[in-house]
Formats: sequence, structure tokens, C-alpha cells
Amino acid sequence: MATSDKDNKTSTVGLETYEINESIANEFQRQFDETLRRSDAIDTKIGLILGFIFITIGLMIDKDLLVLMFQSPPSVIALFGLGLVLIIVSVFSGILAIFFRTFQFGPDKDELYSKFNEKPEGYVKGVIAGQLKNAAKANFEAINTKVLFAKAMFVTFSVGLVAIIIIKIGCFGKLW
Repeated sequence: MATSDKDNKTSTVGLETYEINESIANEFQRQFDETLRRSDAIDTKIGLILGFIFITIGLMIDKDLLVLMFQSPPSVIALFGLGLVLIIVSVFSGILAIFFRTFQFGPDKDELYSKFNEKPEGYVKGVIAGQLKNAAKANFEAINTKVLFAKAMFVTFSVGLVAIIIIKIGCFGKLW
């Protein structure tokens, strides 16, 4: 007697799962691995940009500029202050992006062993694949949040840097 999909469906750990074939399980694993790889790549890029920001701060903001700020008109001080605040916001955005790690890592190994050790292999693959699929979806949303922080970091740094460059060129006629 043939069984329908409804007969093969079972509920485990709050998830609806099916017995699953190897190709689908492998695809869910690939997607899960890809989300972790993307997160690491984003963190690396943000770290490099933060390093560039700190180097730029060191090169652009020197004691001559700070002394000159106290002798400048309020509009120049305001523009300098805006640039500095935006650069500080960019640093915090980058730090938040790096430390934003609310990732899911798939099934708990102890729970998997205790609840599913005696189950058929196809069924267990279905449980694992379902949990990896849900983890990959949640991780993708977390990566999107990291990207938003990274974009905020880039935009605020760019605008802040332009403000400080305007001050440096306007006051000294040169950048360095």
C-alpha cells in the first residue's frame, strides 16, 4: 500500500519534518555553511575598514587642527564637530556589526542523539535538514542586520571625513 506525504510527515522538536533525500539535506547544509562564510567575510571587511578609519583619524586630526579649532568661527567648529561625531558613530556602527552574532547553529547534538538515535536514517536527515534550513534562514536575517550596520558605518565615515577634509583644506590649504 502506498503512503502519501501526509503519512510520512512527523513532528519533532516543534518542527514539521519529512523523510528527506540526500540532495535536499546537502543543499540545506550548503546554505547553512554559506551563511556562516558570509558572516565571516563581512566581519573581515568591517575590520579592515575600521583599521582604515583609525589610520585616517590619526593622519587627519593633529594637534595643529585641534588648536586651530579653538580660534575658529563657530561655523568651522560646528562642521569639525559634526565630522568628528560622524566618524565616532561610524566606529561604533562597525563595532556593533562585528559583535552582532545571534546565529543559530542547527540541531543540538545531545538532543539529536537522545531523541533520534533509534530512528531511521532518512527521518533523522529530515530532522537535521529542517533545523539547518531554519538556522540558515535566521542567520541570513542576522547577516542582513550586520550589512545595515556596515552600510551605516561607511556612510557616516564618508560624510564625517568629507567634513574634516573641508576644514583641513579651508584652514591649512592642504590635507597633511
